[in-house]
This record gives sequence, structure tokens and C-alpha cells, in this order.
Amino acid sequence: MPQPPTAVFVTNYDMTLGAIMAAHERGVALPDEVDFIGYDNVDLCSIVSPKLEIVEQPMDEMGLRAAELLLARLTGDASPAKLLRLKAKLSNL
Repeated sequence: MPQPPTAVFVTNYDMTLGAIMAAHERGVALPDEVDFIGYDNVDLCSIVSPKLEIVEQPMDEMGLRAAELLLARLTGDASPAKLLRLKAKLSNL
């Protein structure tokens, strides 16, 4: 590329894995040559060296909230749909 990217942000596990593999295959050092932020899968990024920035979703809380809403529906709650916003965090793993 005439002007290669200076940063990459990927939005899910599969793309994070693919971007890491593509960079490795091309000899691109992450994050030294290209800044990198991935999304999810803390386990994958904990074994990559050097450590990468990852956006972590609160998966346990998401599951808990979903189960609570589902149980409420199953027991007769007919309230309108709800929008829940949970905080993600940026981690250097």
C-alpha cells in the first residue's frame, strides 16, 4: 500500500484473530508498527505478545441481565422493551 494504515480497530473476535494473523503473516509488528485495538476475547489476547489493547464487554453482566428480562417475561411482565447500556472497558492485555 502506498500509505499503509497507522491503526486498526476490529469489532469482533473473528476479525481480531484474523487481523492478528494477517499482521503476523506480513511481518507487521503489532502494536509497534501499527496501533491495534481488538474487541472481545480476552483469552486470545492474553497469549499474544506484545500485549494489545482490547475492548472488553461485561459478558457475565450481559447474561445476567438477559436472564432477568427473560424470566420477567415468562412470569407475565408485559412492560415495553428495554434498552440496557452496560459499560465496556479498554484493557491492555
